[in-house]
Amino acid sequence: MHSAQTCVARGAAIQDAAGIEVRGYRAPSYSITKESLWALDVLVSEGYVYGFQHLSHPPRPLWHPQLGGHIHRIVRDGGDLWELPGSTVRHGRCELPSRCGGYFRLLPYGWTRRGIETLNQVEQKPAVF
Repeated sequence: MHSAQTCVARGAAIQDAAGIEVRGYRAPSYSITKESLWALDVLVSEGYVYGFQHLSHPPRPLWHPQLGGHIHRIVRDGGDLWELPGSTVRHGRCELPSRCGGYFRLLPYGWTRRGIETLNQVEQKPAVF
């Protein structure tokens, strides 16, 4: 994982170049694990509001089976951070990825379309793509 200082410096460079505040962070290769939860504290202390820290299905290190692939709040001592994992859809007893990066490129478009429809209409949840 990149050092906290590198992440902060990149955020500052993007803010300077774009002229707008950077409020979110996507961990490279979903790299925040149980061993690097300190990084969430750095993100909170630097003013980030949301993040995409991990893939939302097993076997990723921070997968939350009770949350599946839905937006949730991570509570840390220094503040809160919204987690926006890639959405998943329940198929039987399995929680399957339906929309993000490689899955969108590898699976047929109908899989993505049906997954978003299921999330929106059946689960009444937004899709994170």
